[in-house]
Amino acid sequence: MSTHFLGRLSSSLMGLRTGRADTLAWATRHRLPHRRPYHVYVALGSNLGDRALNLQRAVEALNEPTLGHVQATSGLFESKAQYVTEQPDFLNAVCRIQTLLPPLALLSRLQEIEKMLGRVKGTQRFGPRTLDLDILYYHEDDDPSKPITFEKHGEKKGSEEGSLFVPHVRLHEREFVLRPLAELAPSLRHPSQEQITVKEMLRACARSRSEDTPPLVRVLPLKRRRGGGREKGSLLLPLDPAHNKTSTVVMGILNATPDSFSDGGIDAESVEAAVERAVRMREEGAGIIDIGGESTRPGADEVGEEEELRRVVPIIQGIRAHDKDTLLSIDTRRAGVARAAVEAGVDIVNDVSGGGFDSKMLATVAALDVPYIIMHMRGTPQTMMQRQHSTYNEDAVEEVCGELWGAVGRAEEEGVRRWSMLVDPGIGFAKGLEVNMALLRGLDCVCERMVGLPVLVGVSRKKFLGTLCDEPRAEERDVMTSVVNAVAISRGAAMVRVHNVPMAVQTVRLADSLRK
Repeated sequence: MSTHFLGRLSSSLMGLRTGRADTLAWATRHRLPHRRPYHVYVALGSNLGDRALNLQRAVEALNEPTLGHVQATSGLFESKAQYVTEQPDFLNAVCRIQTLLPPLALLSRLQEIEKMLGRVKGTQRFGPRTLDLDILYYHEDDDPSKPITFEKHGEKKGSEEGSLFVPHVRLHEREFVLRPLAELAPSLRHPSQEQITVKEMLRACARSRSEDTPPLVRVLPLKRRRGGGREKGSLLLPLDPAHNKTSTVVMGILNATPDSFSDGGIDAESVEAAVERAVRMREEGAGIIDIGGESTRPGADEVGEEEELRRVVPIIQGIRAHDKDTLLSIDTRRAGVARAAVEAGVDIVNDVSGGGFDSKMLATVAALDVPYIIMHMRGTPQTMMQRQHSTYNEDAVEEVCGELWGAVGRAEEEGVRRWSMLVDPGIGFAKGLEVNMALLRGLDCVCERMVGLPVLVGVSRKKFLGTLCDEPRAEERDVMTSVVNAVAISRGAAMVRVHNVPMAVQTVRLADSLRK
């Protein structure tokens, strides 16, 4: 490995881990000169050490300027080992990179990255490894319908050692590669497999899977370690409605505001009361506690950043003083609040503006390297119900999905990895009754259009429920909330955000059972 490459790679990795602005901008926005760049799909896998961190560092290394630019990443998927089964479970992903390197030169660089991140070539083929990088597809320019075919046979006859075949010869039999690849390029065709698409190969793999082999499960990587730091490895939260053994996550609402539409003032009275409420919600079954210091109900007054920080940071610190393990999210539109909350102990950033309010939010989340919930919204809480923001075309579901997917793309351009994203269609935000109902009826279409990203639904006690059921009191809308949440779960929601945690937990248990 060249000294030049090690120096440049080490600099990039250190800059990205510390959030250095110039390195982050270079690594995430770098565009190669126009010299017929290749677009390449690379599979990543790890089953030793901190698997999520291994894959994250590999992606950072692939973003090294002399190698290429990472354009997109898939979700993370946990799977049982396929060929040599007596070994730890793997974590898998796929990324799409743009590079000027031809296949053999890229392979050499991938092997350097594997070695640098701790892979030791052993005698057991398909055995455990800290990192495995495989080239799946190559194509020129932006036309994936014309994949480049490349073959290099190894020196030992009958052995794949030292060989390189592009597209990958074993792709059609590897569900752990096909499922993440299908999130990025479902229509890619394999020239040696009768031109069938990635999506078709995935279906065939799923049909041929034995009953003893559990399906892959999509997981959300969290920055802190399992067991509050007592165990090795990043914490992984299963978020996969397609998996029969994963449960819908209940997110409990903790408002540190005096003017929220449903429970304003209840959790804002004192830090002690808010901490007690958070502890109670966790005991009741909430998987995540969502802490907010600014009301975003229609017409709510904007709160300054200093006041928002004053409301939420002491609560986060108070919860963490009692409980190191509960997952916490911060409901904020501001990058400064997001950073302070994460530094105080929050795990997830929940942004109702989807990065549209604060121009620094996306880069901040990328540097913090925490999960990010992107919600669909137009305007601000003060303006979102005005006609110019709440009017949609005949296909409101498609319009919302298009705008939401655009927000996902902008986040990805700023360095937020797709495996760290969730999306929220934003029920009640810049939407009237008919659009809210259309989104709930079409939630399965929303999930499909979001191409594997976990979908959060937040309808708890909202006004449209009261309009439909003639109930003006927000606190009396919990049954209505549960009915809608059950429908949302049946149509693919991975998480529900609620005020009444015990009722939501019961709803989730029943709805999950029916879905499975």
